[in-house]
Amino acid sequence: MGTNVLTCVVEEMNSYKIAKMDYPWALDKDVGRRFQNLLIVFGLLGKDMEPIIPEFVTNLNPGRNFVAAIYGLLNCGTLGMPYLEEALNHPDENIRLAVTLALVGCRNTIEGWEPSPELSKAVHAASVSLLGNEDLRIYGIVGVARYCTDPEESISILMDRFTKETNAIMRVAFIKLSAQVYREFSCSDKSFLAALEEIAKDENNEEMVRKVAQNILKDIAEQESTSKEHHQ
Repeated sequence: MGTNVLTCVVEEMNSYKIAKMDYPWALDKDVGRRFQNLLIVFGLLGKDMEPIIPEFVTNLNPGRNFVAAIYGLLNCGTLGMPYLEEALNHPDENIRLAVTLALVGCRNTIEGWEPSPELSKAVHAASVSLLGNEDLRIYGIVGVARYCTDPEESISILMDRFTKETNAIMRVAFIKLSAQVYREFSCSDKSFLAALEEIAKDENNEEMVRKVAQNILKDIAEQESTSKEHHQ
């Protein structure tokens, strides 16, 4: 990879600033366009950006373009992940939040990378804290499921939030991600299925929520039936 291309990438990243995850470019279309263009370039270059990883790391600081830096490291694949893992403990809360959202989004997409149990617990804890954030709770739901290390705990957390949620779409997300954890870990605790049965029958729940619960129960029953047949 020619140094001219990488130099241009660094110059563009350092020529403007996105230092919050509340998408400030909503009021600045030029910043939005430039950021999206940079993301495209990051995706095209991938691991070829290894020589400028130090530039990305330098930008992991308040007041600099740390959002772009995070996505630059993300696109470096396994080469960039150690720096993102370290940044999850950054003293600046905006950087910690941005890294958490990036790690939630990239789970199962980085070839050759698996989070350590310690990192999974850290991202899981950070995701739980997002469940009370109206704007970011979908990231919290996904993060609790994707970085689960204790299925019973994760399902309990998600289903407890389900009972407090008023948005039907979010309620669907809570039960679907709980079901994902249940299937992935082949949980022996059947209390989740009992809770789903109640949700499916309760006419106080939205029709969409009841229907999703019914479909999940059907899918799990078919999956468990097939599994039993294979073991006979």
